[in-house]
Amino acid sequence: MSDLSLLLSLPLMQAAQAQKHITHNEALRLLDMIVQLSVTSRTLTSPPERPQAGNRYIIANGATGGWAGHDQHLAVHDGTAWVFVTPLPGWRAFVQEEGQTVTFANNAWTNPQAATLGVNTGADTLNRLSVRSAATLLTHEGTDHRLKVNKAASGNTASLLFQSNWSGRAEMGLMGNDAFAIKVSPDGGTFQTALEAANDGTVRVPQALQIRGYGAYHAGNILGTVALSGGTPTGAVIQTTEATDSRTVRFADGTQICTRLCAVDVARSDAQTFALPATFIGTNIAVTLSHPAATAHARLALGNIAALGAANGAFFLRLLQTGTSVSAAAEKVILTATGRWA
Repeated sequence: MSDLSLLLSLPLMQAAQAQKHITHNEALRLLDMIVQLSVTSRTLTSPPERPQAGNRYIIANGATGGWAGHDQHLAVHDGTAWVFVTPLPGWRAFVQEEGQTVTFANNAWTNPQAATLGVNTGADTLNRLSVRSAATLLTHEGTDHRLKVNKAASGNTASLLFQSNWSGRAEMGLMGNDAFAIKVSPDGGTFQTALEAANDGTVRVPQALQIRGYGAYHAGNILGTVALSGGTPTGAVIQTTEATDSRTVRFADGTQICTRLCAVDVARSDAQTFALPATFIGTNIAVTLSHPAATAHARLALGNIAALGAANGAFFLRLLQTGTSVSAAAEKVILTATGRWA
């Protein structure tokens, strides 16, 4: 008859054995170590400095010191010394430090894995994870959270499918290529691509695009001649007019911005005028001044501008203090007028 039990190698009492309680107690001691197994940690490679009797650990790979040679074994402190137990395949242990249960298989403790998982519903080999619930929450663990959907190759599909009574109505993801697309269907059988974004950032809208019932603007009609009819744009979105020292931009909503490079006479104290490159309606015209050169003449500092505006088809500007001309480049300003053309 063997001295040890078949599975857990517990010591067995023998016929006519003296002091049977010693063998019995040793078996109970081993059971006490491994039954309802809960360990403090599975990341240590050497014993803690002040272990308490009953402390249990899974020894990490690369063990040293008093744990050397016991990688992945259980270490239990009996109050005097460390006792080591070799786990068997299928053993489970709750790791207090991690708050989860691990399983011993293939000579290592690993996180549990399940072939299928159904939460309040059934799962199968196609839908290996199934959840039946009013809502599903995925949240962060301190900072970020990322949900990943991976496919094997470019020609495969990685997508999210939205269904109505188990019939597909919308799908988004990488479908048959590596471009991100959004598709819709009236019947779950025929899908139309509503939007597609290539991996170079190019976005394509294959179907007609409407915004609030109106046809959307595109490369063919954004730039051109603007027009308004009863307050509604009927032409292009933006109209630009360029000249040697000026530029006019008109927008479909009636806004107009005119800029002009102006040479200012820093020796003059009276108002200087510069023709506007386009006509504004009304008198509500905002004018700003900037400098084209890195170093402008001191008399063109904003604090030395006594008057600045636009009226009667021209910009006007007056200096508080005059000065002496230094260089033509330093005595130029860019005047910008913002108002309305319609």
